[in-house]
Amino acid sequence: KDYEITAELRKHMRKKYASRNLRVVHETRGKYSSAIPGWTRLEALPEEPETRTTRSQSPTYGHQELRILQYNVQKSRDVVLASLFRNPRVLEYDILAIQEPWRNPFTNTTYHPLKTHFQLTYLDDTATRACLYINKRIHPGAWSVSYISKDIVSLAICNPSSGRQLHIFNVYNEVGTDTLSTLADTLAALGPDSDVVVLGDFNLHHPLWSTTHRRASEGPSAQPLLTVVEDAQLELLTVPGTPTHRWKDGESTIDLAFAT
Repeated sequence: KDYEITAELRKHMRKKYASRNLRVVHETRGKYSSAIPGWTRLEALPEEPETRTTRSQSPTYGHQELRILQYNVQKSRDVVLASLFRNPRVLEYDILAIQEPWRNPFTNTTYHPLKTHFQLTYLDDTATRACLYINKRIHPGAWSVSYISKDIVSLAICNPSSGRQLHIFNVYNEVGTDTLSTLADTLAALGPDSDVVVLGDFNLHHPLWSTTHRRASEGPSAQPLLTVVEDAQLELLTVPGTPTHRWKDGESTIDLAFAT
């Protein structure tokens, strides 16, 4: 809000990823298909040790980076989730952050064909819209999950390099609900020095992350999300204008990733 020009605000918020050991990669699956949207991958790289040591695999991750796949699967089992889990590359990821998962009509869970590789964390609620699959190569004693609401799930995982906890929030925001205010309260309770990643489907447009031809006035205000970003001192990781949702007549950027 202190900048009149959006480009300056982007520059202010998006610092060099290398200084924070972050790499953000966007992969497109099924281009121009509304059924199979893009993937956004966030890779958190470990800090280089000050002294030379013998290389070894991390006991927490099983390799030297934390790989997160963020994906709104649009409640589709047979088209989207099944396709995702058939892709052998899915096993490369440590965490699958899923929004709008398919709901089993008989019990409060979702599609889970890779039980030998991933632990599903899913709130026992008929209205759940955010869940996590956590790779079993991560030691179960290194992480814990909290269900903040049916639309927010939080993962606290220990960083083996620093010993600090990383808090990852997977969010599905339906406009008009209290999801963002709940997220704001939860982040405020963590304290100012916490390591935080917030990602999800926010269903909001703003020049900070949307393409220039889409006006913010055409949809609901993104101010509640901007307030969360400012108060928690989050930086936008998603490349502005990256298409994350496509339909017949266009595309938009509504699936976002932020970090402290």
